[in-house]
Amino acid sequence: GRSDAEALRLGISHTIARKVIRERVSILVTDAALDKRFKQASSIQDLQIRSVLCVPLWLGEEISGLIYLDHMMHAYAFTESDRDLLVAAANLAALGLERIQKKQK
Repeated sequence: GRSDAEALRLGISHTIARKVIRERVSILVTDAALDKRFKQASSIQDLQIRSVLCVPLWLGEEISGLIYLDHMMHAYAFTESDRDLLVAAANLAALGLERIQKKQK
């Protein structure tokens, strides 16, 4: 079985992942301890996650996955320019996935 810490870690990912998928947005959390959007996510508080960056991976009009980064030690570990860079990387990855899918058809 997974350790409690791993389960908690997955919980954080799910809390933020659900928001990214539902609202179809990228999310930058500069300091999770102070972010009102995630006050209810006890797992974030328990694990003392400070910074989170999560962006959707698009396949056409659909979200096919996510890129998720977090940092436990530092608030403000990620910036707006990091988010822009990750969004660009996700778009490149999505282009590659589209090409692979077309070849398989």
